[in-house]
Amino acid sequence: MSNNHKSIKQFMMQLITPLFLDTYRKVTGKPRTWIGIFPHYRDIKMEGDCFENNWYCDAMRRQAEEAISISKEFGTIPAGFGPEHRLLSLLVSTISREKTAKILDFGGGVGIAYIHLLNSMTDNRNVDYHIVEGKRLSIIGRDLFKDDHRVHFYTALPSNLKDVDIIYMSGVLQFIEDYSSLLKSLPGYKAKYILLTLLPSGDIPTFASAQVNMPGIRLSAWFINVQEIINIMSACGYSLIFKAPFEYRTKQNNFPIEYRLKCHCSLLFALDQSYKTEE
Repeated sequence: MSNNHKSIKQFMMQLITPLFLDTYRKVTGKPRTWIGIFPHYRDIKMEGDCFENNWYCDAMRRQAEEAISISKEFGTIPAGFGPEHRLLSLLVSTISREKTAKILDFGGGVGIAYIHLLNSMTDNRNVDYHIVEGKRLSIIGRDLFKDDHRVHFYTALPSNLKDVDIIYMSGVLQFIEDYSSLLKSLPGYKAKYILLTLLPSGDIPTFASAQVNMPGIRLSAWFINVQEIINIMSACGYSLIFKAPFEYRTKQNNFPIEYRLKCHCSLLFALDQSYKTEE
């Protein structure tokens, strides 16, 4: 894989933020709120610490344990299914009919998407799931799934992972300062598909804003022009083959109209067969 981007450690240090915020939102019911329009992510002075703290890690473990418990009780149709993960489940179910589907989930926490994936499939034996996450969450994930050989945890992007079918990122890209470099690093895996969900992107200018829905916490978040992402992926040999809105509760009435995002989105990219990636 290419080494011309920021260190994986820097990416991982930014990775915990969206998971923490989504967990907080689910617990309190408070929507995300943004203040200010800034040219760059680093123009925002961040406050507070939400990186792998005890409250968050405990909440993530409880959330996963609850999802596992619910999965043992529902009948034919799975309950408690996170809507942001449904496209992944559909894609994996299609691929796994012919072969083992290998998924690389960047920012997958302790494995919530993986739980939903298993619950939604009628035959989930052909799954090989790889999660990149921070140290503490990886430890929790390994403990939760210690008897499951289908799921694996890493604290950095694995350099020797071959034959990846899907790279998945849900609610993550907007919290990576150098998101362009991260995207440009992914084609090294030669994955057939790259799926981005819960993404604040659309026909708006790219800008950063301060996310302030939690007391004592102020964080940087990107809002990204969708054509910019499409262009980056196209230069890397990936074509956009599916796009869909993702309704998400937001507060943006304080933004000028041209900066307001109507909804988050999901984007699915497929590798062009004629494109040659660097070895």
